[in-house]
Amino acid sequence: SGRSGTLVIRPEIVRFLGETEQAEAMTEGCLYAEYALGSRNQYEIDLSDGTRLTAEVLRKDRPLVAPGGKVRLGWDLAHCHLIEDH
Repeated sequence: SGRSGTLVIRPEIVRFLGETEQAEAMTEGCLYAEYALGSRNQYEIDLSDGTRLTAEVLRKDRPLVAPGGKVRLGWDLAHCHLIEDH
């Protein structure tokens, strides 16, 4: 739409996608780090443009990828917000 800004997505909204899974918005990156938070795990993912994205999932939904491995991520557009540049 020609708008620019910062896209804000809560970490628990981002989900890991299998090879054939789809989402309204998707990206790929390399898993940088994993942190255990009790029943949830938090992940930092480096995207190709240098952005670091954070995802938080239930421990049972964690990806079986070691740091440095490639992951696919997705989320629904209704759950993200654009903070427009002025």
